[in-house]
Amino acid sequence: MLICGCMAGCAKSGTTSKQSSSPSPKRSTSSTSTKGTSTVADLSDDLFSFQFLTNGHIYQLPMYYSDFTALGWQPAKDGSNDDLPKTVPAGKALTSFYMENNGVPLRASLINLSKNELPCEKCLVGGVDIGILVSSGWQPDGPELYLPKGIQYGVSKQSDIEAAYGKPTDSFSGDLYTELTYSADTYSEIKLFIYKDTGTLKEIDITNYVKPKGFNEGSASDKTPADVSSYQAPTQLGDDILSYNMTIDGKLYHTPFPVKELIKNGWSVVKDKSPSEIASNDSGSITIRKGNLVCEIFANNKASYATTPENCTISDVTLNSPSPIAGGTALQCDWKLPGGIYSGMTQAALEATLKKNVKYYTKETHGDPTLVDYAIYKDAAKEFYNFIVTTYNGKVANVQIFVR
Repeated sequence: MLICGCMAGCAKSGTTSKQSSSPSPKRSTSSTSTKGTSTVADLSDDLFSFQFLTNGHIYQLPMYYSDFTALGWQPAKDGSNDDLPKTVPAGKALTSFYMENNGVPLRASLINLSKNELPCEKCLVGGVDIGILVSSGWQPDGPELYLPKGIQYGVSKQSDIEAAYGKPTDSFSGDLYTELTYSADTYSEIKLFIYKDTGTLKEIDITNYVKPKGFNEGSASDKTPADVSSYQAPTQLGDDILSYNMTIDGKLYHTPFPVKELIKNGWSVVKDKSPSEIASNDSGSITIRKGNLVCEIFANNKASYATTPENCTISDVTLNSPSPIAGGTALQCDWKLPGGIYSGMTQAALEATLKKNVKYYTKETHGDPTLVDYAIYKDAAKEFYNFIVTTYNGKVANVQIFVR
């Protein structure tokens, strides 16, 4: 399973404010899985060190995948990972990667905090879920597992946990277990599950998606991505609005289109108001200029590597004609869509054109008769709109385009 949108909370290097005293994970030079010599006394007293002890080894999340496997952990061989992707996009996590060590299982989260798509084995182990919900492999009579301040898997009770760490940030009590959550920050938390059949700690879920000190994010490439190099502008506008053809200031485009097409037609990227690079499979707001027009738009990088804004594409976009509601994240221009819809046309002409050339659309005034939206759909279900044409004071002001 891939989760998205975690970079707002993961972009920090090092640790959160509650973790400031915690050391950063060290790279292992060992390739063996022999029992270590660390004891409970060697663990930090800080729960937000994100440490745990088992088999004589202290683990501290996040860890480099190579360090984790050097301690004996390997991908599960029972087929659990067979349907999972082999790579993780930048800024994403693979949250159900199963691993085992001498028959003892856990569920790991592999987080990619670099700028480029990475193979699973090049990611960080940013989370582990150990316990009864993963498998019966962890039991009180199996490998010992300790958290800071001597909290022990299969032994410690809720009263022991709260005596050690205080009241949790959040808690939940169900029929089978009580869940205690201790949160340091977004994507930095420990969840402890006390099962009611024994009254003891029988599952531990640790997550810490932060960049280790000295983490190498990788670098951007100026190689042109395939979706940019293969783009071909249409030769005619046509009549089908769902073709996603359009004209911008008289030039033909097909959405999505490369930023380079805008540059070819007179626009330029404003360097000091745009990011120098956009991460793999990510998007960013860039500023472009043509003459006295300065606009902000979103550029998308579909490549497996970070690259420059000029190597990105424009997909969902708003085209604004000059009007009192122009502005925001939009391209200021004269525009035209297939079927005779264009900037500046009258509201009456738009409605006549929609009735004639568009099969599925709706009209919404939002309580303001001067501002009217016409949503255009590809089918009768009208589940997702593909275009929203907005009129202001009786004239077409802008169109929002959604590539679906």
